[in-house]
Amino acid sequence: MVIGWTGAILFATLSPSDGDPLFEIPIPHFDKVVHFGLFMIHAVFVGLSQDLRKGLVIGILSGISLGLFTEWMQSYVPGRHTDIYDGLADVCGTLFGLLSVYIVRSRESAT
Repeated sequence: MVIGWTGAILFATLSPSDGDPLFEIPIPHFDKVVHFGLFMIHAVFVGLSQDLRKGLVIGILSGISLGLFTEWMQSYVPGRHTDIYDGLADVCGTLFGLLSVYIVRSRESAT
């Protein structure tokens, strides 16, 4: 599941763009919401696939690494560009997803 989702993130962030979006979302900075959501889901999958401590460590390392990698690689993809705020949204999504996993897992073990 995690590998498939990672592939989906790579496809979504590294596909060439002609600058003409398939659909127009009339919400300013909607792409940041998408980045946040993609990386939050990735972090939840990673966090739930391991025991709590290992899941948090692997989730942080993989989420931040994947976010930095995709932003760097976008500078080489036609129609794409590197955006520090997209990278920040990736990191925030990763941390929020892992925090959610931590809270749920902590409550489960407390009961």
